[in-house]
Amino acid sequence: MTTKFDIIKLKAQAALGNAEALYKLGVNYLYGISLDVDIEKAHDFLVKSAEKDFESAKTLLKNVFANNGMSSEIEPDFKENGYDLCLKETFSVAQFIIRL
Repeated sequence: MTTKFDIIKLKAQAALGNAEALYKLGVNYLYGISLDVDIEKAHDFLVKSAEKDFESAKTLLKNVFANNGMSSEIEPDFKENGYDLCLKETFSVAQFIIRL
């Protein structure tokens, strides 16, 4: 279980650019673990982590695409405009499903 103190530590580490902390915050926001579900924040943290070459973030992002019927063959360049737009649309679908 993630405590409020854990979240404070993760946010401090993420602010310093720690890829694992960015990933963990993204997961917490995505699934509502000790935080309210916030798909936009989840997206931002996961992409920042993936841009730092954190494999778990890359895998989670690829799985989000695959689970929504999209190709899991994603270019590793996470700064590409089309990828970012497509990912935000995917998270919007995921947020809709979570709210059902």
